[in-house]
Amino acid sequence: MQLPREQLVTRLGQEHQHARLCQAALHAFAAENEARMEAMTSAATQIERELEDFKATLRQVRQESITAEIIELGTGANPL
Repeated sequence: MQLPREQLVTRLGQEHQHARLCQAALHAFAAENEARMEAMTSAATQIERELEDFKATLRQVRQESITAEIIELGTGANPL
């Protein structure tokens, strides 16, 4: 079946516009996903930094506690 020339051109134009619209939607979707991935990566990096800071603080507090206990033992002070 052959379409009349005008109808063929109209349908091709419509299909072309539909394809361009789909392409734009896919590009927008891809850009949004990329932005989300970057945000998640940034959040994960920040969590890692904060965890390292927390661990360093924990080590320092633990060391201070051990040092205080050693001083108490060395001076003969009774912790009770």
